[in-house]
Amino acid sequence: MARQQHEEREHEEIVIDASIAVKWFNPEDLSPKALKLRTLYVENEIDLVAPTLFNYEVINALRWNSEFSEHDVLAGLQSLTDILIRTEDVPFYETIKIAYRSNLTIYDASYVALAKRFDTILITADHTLVRNARQEECVVSLKKYDFG
Repeated sequence: MARQQHEEREHEEIVIDASIAVKWFNPEDLSPKALKLRTLYVENEIDLVAPTLFNYEVINALRWNSEFSEHDVLAGLQSLTDILIRTEDVPFYETIKIAYRSNLTIYDASYVALAKRFDTILITADHTLVRNARQEECVVSLKKYDFG
């Protein structure tokens, strides 16, 4: 199920944040849509990219979920590692500008900065990020994302 790390990019490239990946492990509202993104990626229909902090944010969210044991978090990390989502460094200067302009955490702003760097969209299930970054045209709510 794992993809090759250095495949040439032939498909639409999409930035995702940790709120998407958490839904892969924790059934909740919008999990089916998040899982569809993962399936499209694994089946090589789209390319997913995230900032280097992505895996840390996902496993941190799993760690603080009372339904997840240490074993579950380790299994989640292994699953993330297995599917090889490409991670990229993000320009700090642009991240800081976005954070102040949109009243975002540096963490959330890094996803927006990465989407801007690659001239693509950021798909998120984080309602606060969507609300605060409404002037950032690249931010798309998972709830409103059309797979069409």
